[in-house]
Amino acid sequence: MAYWYFDKGVDWLGLLAHIFLIPPVNVIFLNGFPSKSSLLRQLVYIVLWTCFVLIYEYTTMLPEPIGFFHLGWWEVWYDIFVAPVLFIILLGYYKYILILEKRVLDSRNT
Repeated sequence: MAYWYFDKGVDWLGLLAHIFLIPPVNVIFLNGFPSKSSLLRQLVYIVLWTCFVLIYEYTTMLPEPIGFFHLGWWEVWYDIFVAPVLFIILLGYYKYILILEKRVLDSRNT
């Protein structure tokens, strides 16, 4: 197993973390993304969020009662490469949804 939140195996509390933690963080990331700025500023934004993810993971791996995140074969430094890719995928998906939404609104107006 790569990682788990509270218990190995079926982890119902871990499901709560996925439902109530990840979506709001994604919305905060998307809301602050400087889409009309230069590519350099966008890259700096993604790098800062990657640093935030690393700090978050290190904090949640502290001993209980603070820590609740556990690693199996996954190493935290993998996130240096994986997190930016995931942020870019999230941005691409968001832009795709905006395009679909515009198409639906345009088709209703004609």
